[in-house]
Amino acid sequence: MTDGQAAKAATDVLRGLIPLLNDAERKEYFNYHYWRFAETLKECAHWANGRVLDVGAFPGHMAMVLRRLGCEVHGITNHDPSGRGRYGQDNLSARWSEERITLHHAVIDKESLPLPSDTFDGVLFTEVLEHLVYDPRAVVQEIHRVLKPSGELVVSTPNVARIENRIKSLIGKNVYPREDAFYFSNLYMRHNREYTLQEAIDLFCPPFRLKTGRYIAPYDFAVPVSDNGHVYDTREYAEIVDGRAQSRAGLSLATAGRRMLRWSKVIYPPFRSCLLVSFIAQK
Repeated sequence: MTDGQAAKAATDVLRGLIPLLNDAERKEYFNYHYWRFAETLKECAHWANGRVLDVGAFPGHMAMVLRRLGCEVHGITNHDPSGRGRYGQDNLSARWSEERITLHHAVIDKESLPLPSDTFDGVLFTEVLEHLVYDPRAVVQEIHRVLKPSGELVVSTPNVARIENRIKSLIGKNVYPREDAFYFSNLYMRHNREYTLQEAIDLFCPPFRLKTGRYIAPYDFAVPVSDNGHVYDTREYAEIVDGRAQSRAGLSLATAGRRMLRWSKVIYPPFRSCLLVSFIAQK
């Protein structure tokens, strides 16, 4: 099977998760991140049947896909695995048990990973880097330690140089949220540091060697999953309002502006919202 075929098969598995999720989880987190999941799977679908670590596994959608691809999946989280999920899941420990995902608890920028060296074929580190409070270089070294020689790491994180931030800077606005939306008790829930593509590459190299690095636009082409589970292709530009797909007729000025931003990201990739980078462990 080619990498492209493997990625397509993995995306089919991703769509198969939709009936397993409750309404709130599907409409909010899964809908918003669906295209990021699909893009990430292009980089790691060939890990099928390997031993994989998902750093920041909560709430577990990518780990669930990898399990269905035959992987032995371990997850790292600083969330309470037995608590009620943010989107109404009654008990997330039941999810880990049913999915046969081995969960480990650690605050990764303050503690070593509770795992032996040279253990994993692949590590996912997606939408976590920007949340770290302390020096991320120690985390990089720990991920490198638990990977086997030539093991692979896939990282996704917001692009600090996305067009929205550039526009805010040009008109004198702050790219950070208001103080009341930034300073709160759990510092790991906010974005503490975002990166450019070159900064992300430099952070991991060495001890890693760059495999691929690209800009993706996973959040910009409308909500991808409708109420009946249909996955919209990004070319459809379906607008979802109150659970209904809206037609292109009667566009508001705000909607037209959003679409202009989307097309700017199609034309010029560095304007896109997210970075997706893969690395190979050099040992």
